[in-house]
Amino acid sequence: METVPFHIDIMKFLIAVFICFISYNSYGAYSQACQATLGSNNIYYVRDGSILFNGVPQYRNDNFTNFYTVSQVSCFYRIGSQNTSCYIKGYSGAGDAYGTLINFSRTPADCPLDDYIWLLILPLGVFGFYIMRKSSLLNLA
Repeated sequence: METVPFHIDIMKFLIAVFICFISYNSYGAYSQACQATLGSNNIYYVRDGSILFNGVPQYRNDNFTNFYTVSQVSCFYRIGSQNTSCYIKGYSGAGDAYGTLINFSRTPADCPLDDYIWLLILPLGVFGFYIMRKSSLLNLA
């Protein structure tokens, strides 16, 4: 049986993919914010200077103008344990509340790939199987 030589084009493709993964920054550009608790989906991102309220960071709620909803951010995670709290100070008629300190990003490229790594491994495995089959390194017949 005649073997098919490994094509240079495939090697260029694999090198390009490798370079892309090397340049990927797994610690994306996150911003720190305070997610309001008690059933709210609001994430307040404007820090109120260096003010601490009862020892926790204080964020501004300027009449509900400086926040994102959970659906507007690409990813977020809590900082530290579940009890890492922050305080949201209401201005211009908005109420005060406690929240949870989080890191968030609005750019999908900044989100970690941990939960989706299987989506990358599966196509690469199928592609490797195809290449090995074509080059007769793996003969199933």
